[in-house]
Amino acid sequence: MGPNKAVHLMFLAGGVLLYFLTAWTADWIWGYFVKHPPELIISAGSVAFAITVGVICYRNERLYTLASEV
Repeated sequence: MGPNKAVHLMFLAGGVLLYFLTAWTADWIWGYFVKHPPELIISAGSVAFAITVGVICYRNERLYTLASEV
Protein backbone atom coordinates (compact mmCIF):
# COMPACT_ATOMS: atom_id res chain seq x y z
CA MET A 1 0.00 0.00 0.00
CA GLY A 2 2.83 2.38 0.76
CA PRO A 3 2.36 6.11 1.10
CA ASN A 4 -1.13 6.05 -0.46
CA LYS A 5 -2.68 3.98 2.32
CA ALA A 6 -4.98 6.83 3.34
CA VAL A 7 -6.21 7.23 -0.24
CA HIS A 8 -7.01 3.53 -0.51
CA LEU A 9 -8.84 3.62 2.81
CA MET A 10 -10.75 6.72 1.67
CA PHE A 11 -12.02 4.92 -1.44
CA LEU A 12 -12.85 1.82 0.61
CA ALA A 13 -14.80 3.83 3.20
CA GLY A 14 -16.62 5.66 0.41
CA GLY A 15 -17.60 2.35 -1.18
CA VAL A 16 -18.92 0.95 2.10
CA LEU A 17 -20.87 4.14 2.77
CA LEU A 18 -22.29 4.06 -0.77
CA TYR A 19 -23.37 0.44 -0.22
CA PHE A 20 -25.29 1.27 2.95
CA LEU A 21 -26.89 4.39 1.48
CA THR A 22 -27.95 2.51 -1.64
CA ALA A 23 -29.32 -0.44 0.34
CA TRP A 24 -31.29 1.75 2.73
CA THR A 25 -32.65 3.91 -0.08
CA ALA A 26 -33.66 0.90 -2.20
CA ASP A 27 -35.28 -0.76 0.82
CA TRP A 28 -37.19 2.41 1.62
CA ILE A 29 -38.40 2.98 -1.95
CA TRP A 30 -39.19 -0.67 -2.66
CA GLY A 31 -40.85 -1.02 0.77
CA TYR A 32 -43.18 1.82 -0.09
CA PHE A 33 -44.74 -0.25 -2.89
CA VAL A 34 -44.36 -3.80 -1.52
CA LYS A 35 -44.99 -5.06 2.02
CA HIS A 36 -41.78 -7.14 2.33
CA PRO A 37 -39.09 -6.18 -0.20
CA PRO A 38 -36.62 -8.94 -1.15
CA GLU A 39 -33.49 -8.33 0.92
CA LEU A 40 -31.23 -10.53 -1.24
CA ILE A 41 -31.99 -8.57 -4.41
CA ILE A 42 -31.54 -5.23 -2.65
CA SER A 43 -28.25 -6.30 -1.06
CA ALA A 44 -26.86 -7.82 -4.27
CA GLY A 45 -27.83 -4.79 -6.32
CA SER A 46 -26.33 -2.44 -3.75
CA VAL A 47 -23.06 -4.38 -3.65
CA ALA A 48 -22.83 -4.44 -7.44
CA PHE A 49 -23.57 -0.72 -7.67
CA ALA A 50 -21.08 0.23 -4.93
CA ILE A 51 -18.30 -1.91 -6.42
CA THR A 52 -18.90 -0.53 -9.92
CA VAL A 53 -18.90 3.09 -8.79
CA GLY A 54 -15.91 2.48 -6.50
CA VAL A 55 -13.80 0.94 -9.26
CA ILE A 56 -14.73 3.68 -11.72
CA CYS A 57 -13.81 6.38 -9.21
CA TYR A 58 -10.60 4.59 -8.18
CA ARG A 59 -9.42 4.28 -11.78
CA ASN A 60 -10.24 7.90 -12.61
CA GLU A 61 -6.81 9.55 -12.67
CA ARG A 62 -8.16 13.04 -11.93
CA LEU A 63 -10.18 11.91 -8.94
CA TYR A 64 -7.32 9.76 -7.60
CA THR A 65 -4.93 12.71 -7.86
CA LEU A 66 -7.41 14.95 -6.06
CA ALA A 67 -7.82 12.37 -3.29
CA SER A 68 -4.03 12.09 -2.97
CA GLU A 69 -3.72 15.85 -2.58
CA VAL A 70 -6.34 15.95 0.14
